[in-house]
Amino acid sequence: MKYLSIFRPKFQIALAIVLVSLGFLAPLFNGALLSQDSASKDTSSKKEETIEATLIVKSVRPEQIRDKFLSYVKEKGGWLIRMSNQDVTVSVPVDIPLEDVLGVAAGDGLVIQRNIVRTNVGGEMTDLRAKIGAKRKHLEQLYKLLDESEFVQILEVETEINDTVDELEELQGELNYYSEMAANIRCNLSFRLIAPQQMTPKKPVEFPWMQIRNIESLLERF
Repeated sequence: MKYLSIFRPKFQIALAIVLVSLGFLAPLFNGALLSQDSASKDTSSKKEETIEATLIVKSVRPEQIRDKFLSYVKEKGGWLIRMSNQDVTVSVPVDIPLEDVLGVAAGDGLVIQRNIVRTNVGGEMTDLRAKIGAKRKHLEQLYKLLDESEFVQILEVETEINDTVDELEELQGELNYYSEMAANIRCNLSFRLIAPQQMTPKKPVEFPWMQIRNIESLLERF
C-alpha cells in the first residue's frame, strides 16, 4: 500500500478500523471491535429506558438512614454521585428491584414525596447505532479511494478520514452515555429533619393541706 509513511497516528487508527471491518485484522484483534455490533444488537433487544427516582423522607435521624442506604448501594455494586447534609444521589444497577432500593432509602423515616420517572431512550440509541454504522461504511469507502488517488488527493482523503473518526467518536460517546443511563437507576434521596419533641414538665399537683405548717392545724381541719 502506497504512502503509508505519511499517515498520521489518527489516520492509522482509522485505517486499522477499516481493515478490521473488512476482516483483514480480525484474528489480530480477536474480534474485539467486531463484537461491538453484536453487543449492540443484544442491547437493543432489551428495554432501553432510563429510571430516575426521587424520595423525600422526614426523620429525626437522617444521618443513620443515609449511612445505611449508602452501605446498601455499595453492597449492590452502585456508587455515590453526590452528597450534602440534606440529600444524596446514587446510581444502582438496574437489575436491583426498584422497590427494594426505595425501601432501604426510606428506612424508618416518613415518606412525604415519591416520584419515579421512566424515559424510553430506545429510539435515540437505535438512531445512534444507525449513524455509527453509516460512518463505518463511509470509512471503508474512503479507504478504497486511497490506491486510486494521487499524493494531493490522499492528503484530502486523510483529512476527511480524520473528520469522520472525530464524528464517529462523538456518536459512540453519546451511545455509551445512553447505555450507561439505561443500565443504572438514578436515585435522589432528600431529608426533612423532624425535631425531637421535648418533654415539658408536668405542673405539680398541689394539695391545700400541704400548705399547713404544723400538725395541730392539720388536725383542726379534720
